[in-house]
Amino acid sequence: MKKVIYSSLLLFFAIVFASCAASGYSVGDYQNAHIAKDGFYKFSHPKLDSSLIVKVSTYQDDKTHMPKKKFSMLTMQNDSNNFKFSDADENVIIWPFYSVSKENQVSTRISEKGNFEDLVKRHPYFISAGSYNGEVGFSYRLDFSQAQFLE
Repeated sequence: MKKVIYSSLLLFFAIVFASCAASGYSVGDYQNAHIAKDGFYKFSHPKLDSSLIVKVSTYQDDKTHMPKKKFSMLTMQNDSNNFKFSDADENVIIWPFYSVSKENQVSTRISEKGNFEDLVKRHPYFISAGSYNGEVGFSYRLDFSQAQFLE
């Protein structure tokens, strides 16, 4: 039974990844998702003492020669004034793939090995989580219209 579930999940993520990679998103898709420009976006939640900072940057895809967006994120304490980070910095998570939904939300799933309780500290903004074989997967669905553009 676990093998069937695991295979089904792999197939689902392969299809999602392939559709995202194949279609690419237009400038209009990003604008509709409230990602008008590259930079740092801050997501806050009143019940958390940290903020999720998402860095959006555009790069040229080597295969399609089309512009694509790259998303990386870092959880920071609310009282931190230095929100800028590099993708090489400690605790920065680079999204392996993403999709833009009809509701103009950007989604991804991050999988990491480790103890769920320890990993939750790194992922306070996840919407759902599941584990399989020592790996914990955290799903994100972000509405950039609720984010504050920092720079």
